[in-house]
Amino acid sequence: MSCKGVHLEGGGISESNELQARLKQKMVGISDQVILLADASKFGVRAFARVSGLNAVHTIITNQPLEAEQTDRLSGYDIGIITV
Repeated sequence: MSCKGVHLEGGGISESNELQARLKQKMVGISDQVILLADASKFGVRAFARVSGLNAVHTIITNQPLEAEQTDRLSGYDIGIITV
């Protein structure tokens, strides 16, 4: 799934639209595995409506290598990171 923001300091995944956030909350709730597609501009962004914490994410696919600090924070969640 995509998102509007990925905030590593307690915010988790967020959306700018509450209806989209609720739909994605349901998707996360019934999924066996959550794969987040987020380009580099989404990291550090906290949008209006929270979708879930990072503990629900199994893999992040992004377009640029993450900064070392971001990678360190994500390593605590055991999230696979794929850069394409």
